[in-house]
Amino acid sequence: MIKKRSMKKSVYLWMCALVLTMTLPMAASAQDETVLETQHSGCLGNTRGYMDEWVPAIVLEKDGNILTVEVQNYISNCATSDFVAKSSISDGSDGEPLTLSAEVQPVLGHILAYCLCPFNVTFTVRDLEANTFYLNCEWYQGLVELTEGEPLVLKKEDYESLLSESKVWTMAYKATVNPEEYGDVYYLKDTKLVGDTIINDIHFKQKYCREWQLGEEIPAEWNATDNYLGQDGGKIYLYSDKNKMMVEDMDMSLNVGDKTTSYYQYDEDKEEPLCFVATAVSDTILNNTDVIKPRKSTHVKLEDYPADIDIWIDGIGSVTQGIDGLGLFQSTGAIPKLYRVTDGDAVIYQSTLPASWVYRPLVEKGKKWTCHHNDTNLFIYDYFYTLEGDTVVAGKDCLKMYSENKDNTGAVVYEGALYEEDKKVYCFYPEKDEAELLYDFGCKVGDKLSRNSYEQILLSAETIEVNGRHAKRYEFQAQMSSEEDDPFVMGRIVWIEGVGSTNDFFKMLPLAGNYNFLKACEVNSEVIYQNLDLINDIMTIRQEMTPGNIIYDLQGRRLNSPQKGINIIRQSDGTMKKVIVK
Repeated sequence: MIKKRSMKKSVYLWMCALVLTMTLPMAASAQDETVLETQHSGCLGNTRGYMDEWVPAIVLEKDGNILTVEVQNYISNCATSDFVAKSSISDGSDGEPLTLSAEVQPVLGHILAYCLCPFNVTFTVRDLEANTFYLNCEWYQGLVELTEGEPLVLKKEDYESLLSESKVWTMAYKATVNPEEYGDVYYLKDTKLVGDTIINDIHFKQKYCREWQLGEEIPAEWNATDNYLGQDGGKIYLYSDKNKMMVEDMDMSLNVGDKTTSYYQYDEDKEEPLCFVATAVSDTILNNTDVIKPRKSTHVKLEDYPADIDIWIDGIGSVTQGIDGLGLFQSTGAIPKLYRVTDGDAVIYQSTLPASWVYRPLVEKGKKWTCHHNDTNLFIYDYFYTLEGDTVVAGKDCLKMYSENKDNTGAVVYEGALYEEDKKVYCFYPEKDEAELLYDFGCKVGDKLSRNSYEQILLSAETIEVNGRHAKRYEFQAQMSSEEDDPFVMGRIVWIEGVGSTNDFFKMLPLAGNYNFLKACEVNSEVIYQNLDLINDIMTIRQEMTPGNIIYDLQGRRLNSPQKGINIIRQSDGTMKKVIVK
């Protein structure tokens, strides 16, 4: 939706660009200067101020392959004497869609006048066979469908009000204060507007909020705040009942180069508030929404900090702060993002949460684990686990887990039925009706998980990057189950969120001289984990176990294969070299 904009005395020229993206075939090769003629009405009325009565519009009319385009109430300098319309039709090369581009440019006289003037500019474009296409211009963007002989009028509309009690803004935050101590915390906050209060002749509504941690149940109760939101045309205001202060929040009427002040932030060096600058103004159609309509988008940045950017969308607000636009980056210790805006039952804005915010379940159909076995008896081979096939056990919807080549015989064995609830993974082992807990990805540092012969204590939980995505890494200490203050420590166990143990999927505690390691995990051809160190070590072992090579440890004892640590290799040509296996 395109909005009314104020006209300043310093503005002499308002340029208009028209881009039509065709969805049906047009001319196969590029053609320039397809405009047949350009006419204009002459100045319709002189003014220096805001022209409420001159509502811009585009009128499209098609006759055969000739498209007539009339730009009504085109605002230009009063000294404009003529207009030039240029257009071209692309050939759709390099996979790009066939495109009709047209641009209207005013021809100015020798002397500029200190006033603005509305014009009607008409031109025709030939060789346009399609009747359905996308239109992108100064005040409209979207799919249009023409009926020959019937004009289609597209008018510039008013600003969409944010002051709607049917709208709800959902913000997403990731806490970043002491993540080593508290871990990653993700939470969501809903905001709605209630009531009608007049402040300085402007209508305001009070903010009500509710907040919850990601994964928890949404609270039913809304809490009133001390803050109010008001709107006057394209300007959005915040009012604090606590401080009795009203400040500008956003300004949807900004043009490129216009500035507005952020009273939320203060430049200590300049001893003045920070300033936002509009860098671009355009129309956009939001994907993944129930209401498909063009909305004006104003791109802004902090004047002295160009990396700090935001986008204000008409009827939506800020993509980083929701309805707190000029509060950009004001949330200390948190990374905010507008996640969703609803208007009643309709979703009018929908974003996505970063992968690191979203828990990836372990139990997924088609997921496959490739493990590597290596023991001192030279039994070195790969084996596999796969989740495939649905089943119901004790009323739980499960996936069947199979192993292949686990004992180096190639046999396929049914291991059990797995299901996942609340980040906990359970397994119904064969011939058992009661599930056992395998994994708990919701555990906190210090939590204990009991096993048959030992217990696991979570030492740390940190977010790491795994194959281009973020996931949590859990490190446990395995120890004998004991009430003593100094129990016997058996080793370390590591889990990766969505993957499982970095050793064997079930036998997570490695045994001396008999090692099982997770080599890779994938689902539907998507590799979500790779143990690159292990893969490199396997390649090293295979290279060194060539005929004629003899392997020793640092004590000079002969080995059957390279072991973890430093290995001395006497090669078949008599030379010696040192190989480290991690």
